[in-house]
Amino acid sequence: MNTFSEFEESRNQRLLTSKAYYRYQPKDTADDSRLKNLSSEKIWFSAANSFNDPMDIRLKIKNHTYRGPFPNEDSLRAAMKCLLQLNPNARDHWFYDDELFNKIKKWSETECLTLRNIGLTSSILRRFNQFGIACFSPIWDNQLMWAHYASSHQGFCIEYSVKPMKTALENQGDFSQFHVQYSSELPELCVSEALFCPHTTLERLLATKHTDWAYENEWRLVHYSKQNQYIDIPAGMEISALIAGLKTDPSYWKQIKEKADLFKIPALRIKKRDYSYELEMVPIT
Repeated sequence: MNTFSEFEESRNQRLLTSKAYYRYQPKDTADDSRLKNLSSEKIWFSAANSFNDPMDIRLKIKNHTYRGPFPNEDSLRAAMKCLLQLNPNARDHWFYDDELFNKIKKWSETECLTLRNIGLTSSILRRFNQFGIACFSPIWDNQLMWAHYASSHQGFCIEYSVKPMKTALENQGDFSQFHVQYSSELPELCVSEALFCPHTTLERLLATKHTDWAYENEWRLVHYSKQNQYIDIPAGMEISALIAGLKTDPSYWKQIKEKADLFKIPALRIKKRDYSYELEMVPIT
């Protein structure tokens, strides 16, 4: 039987060549059993409209063509038509589904159609809102996050060891990863950015939050086609530890340890340092 020290040594070896990211989870209830349903092979991806921040994913896409190298919409249309003609594989890009691609193609080939008349910006936003998002933080000891996301310290936290380069290279076409940018003003996106730089637009649209949330230092994993479901964990990621919150009941420690033993990873719990606000992790024994 593996001992805690063996699991911990395996974890330490993983983290020598990867980065630790944490996902705070609420305590299991009859309606929401995160620990019970936790899998070492899958991750839950949410829809953006389920986030607790009502201002998240609220950027607008407008026609500010004049800001770029295109003097007018006709020039923008001609450039897109040329791109589609010269690149017959464009249809296979993750940015497009049938509805969006057909609308862009029709607009690019029809001079009497305008971006406004064909409703292209709303179709672009609809497409981006189909993506699933999983949220993480590189911080395990943020007391606000334990309070907000882990049932006031009664829940648990999942530690993932992540190799960002491997995750990027081996999951192309399915996933993107972004560090959230924090801003005091809501940026505006131009439709030309979405048409010619969809990956950059995706980052700004799905990974921009108000500065009030900067304490999370959030990292997001985006899936291009699935949301509100468990999805196979991408290459370059694996669970490396489970961590019980400061106020987690000892009976819940047992459940966390059982799940950790199943995954062959260490089970830890949060403890207060004496005469300090600081937290520390100790083994669950």
